[in-house]
Amino acid sequence: MSEASSKPVDTADFWKAPPEARFNQKVVARVIDYSEAWLEIKRCKGGGIPFVKDKGGRVFYLKSDVLEWMGGAKKCASTSQYVEVRA
Repeated sequence: MSEASSKPVDTADFWKAPPEARFNQKVVARVIDYSEAWLEIKRCKGGGIPFVKDKGGRVFYLKSDVLEWMGGAKKCASTSQYVEVRA
């Protein structure tokens, strides 16, 4: 493991940033409490947070898109309801 990848991700900058701020998948994964692999899978298969790529091919997420995605989560009262929501 490289030194950069073992460094903890601080999400404070995300919460302080304006809505148009861009963040990499490492920060976004930490903010939404999902893995980076989940974000990568959703970029390929769909159903995840909208993203942008710069000219170098690097992936970024806009804070406003992350917050909108987080706000769209469905609330369930039981685990049986969760199956209905996912369908």
